[in-house]
Order: sequence, then structure tokens, then C-alpha cells
Amino acid sequence: MQPVINTNPKVMDKKYLIFWVITIALPLAIMLIPVSEVFTAQLRLYLAITLCAIFMFAFEAIPNLIPALLLPSAYLLTKLAPAAAVFGPWSTYIPWMFMGGILIANCIETTGLLRRIAYWSIIKTGGSYNGILYGILLAGIILNLLIPAQAVIPLAAFTYGICMALNLGKSKESGGH
Repeated sequence: MQPVINTNPKVMDKKYLIFWVITIALPLAIMLIPVSEVFTAQLRLYLAITLCAIFMFAFEAIPNLIPALLLPSAYLLTKLAPAAAVFGPWSTYIPWMFMGGILIANCIETTGLLRRIAYWSIIKTGGSYNGILYGILLAGIILNLLIPAQAVIPLAAFTYGICMALNLGKSKESGGH
């Protein structure tokens, strides 16, 4: 599925302008709320920073990597949390496992292997939508037997390959509905 390209730049500019006004104005409005014993200055700052990041994620006005990197940095720079708390999750294996899985998926997609595996599995499951879903279920069961509790990464790459091979894009079908 090809992305829709807007040929009217005025509509796009107005849309993004509204997104940015909301993204900046509402956190600033939170900063105008007076502090009290319960609603402290630190809590107010935390809510403003977090709300701004949530709006950046929700409106997708900029790539999601940017607010993902800015959010913990903002907590650290404003001294809302210590570095150990802000960057502590990066010391676990989960973020690195997902980044490795994405890297592997990109590598096998670039070489064409991901698409060939997807086509092979679609043919073996009969080519029907239900057959593909049952094939993914069977692949998940087999992968969990081979690599217990670690099958999510290769299975995610496999399902991504099927979605790419069928040009499903962002749709109900790609979500398994």
C-alpha cells in the first residue's frame, strides 16, 4: 500500500500547525496552574514534559525516535529523576533484544530473504487469510518450543514479512482482524 501524498500544502501546513499548537500550548497551560501542597512544582513540570511527549507521539508530527530520546533527557536535565532511574531500563536485555530483532528483520528484508520466506509460508498455508493466521500460530508454537520465551522477535519479523509481501500496510488485516 503506497502512502497517500497530499498535493495541497495548505491543508498539511494547517494540520501540523494545529498539532504543534496543541503540543506546546497544553503543556504550557499546565505550567500556569498554581502549585499547592499536593500539586507541587516538580509534579507540574513532570506533567507538562510528559504531556508534550505524549502529544508528539500521538500526532506523529516528528519521527517517534526524537521524543523517545528527548523524554528521558528532559527528566534528567530538569532533575526530576536521577540518571539511574531514567536510563535504568536500557541496562536490561529487552530494549537491546528488540533493536537486534529490528536489525535482523531489516537485514533479511534488504536481501529479499524475508519476502521469500513469507511467500513460501503463504503457499504452504493455502494462501487463505485464515490459513496464514493458523500458519503464524503454528510457527509461534514451534518457535516457543525451540526458544522458550524468546520467540517474539523472530515471529515479529516473520509476520512483518508476511505483511510486506501482501502489501497490507497499516490495516485491519495486518493486525489480524
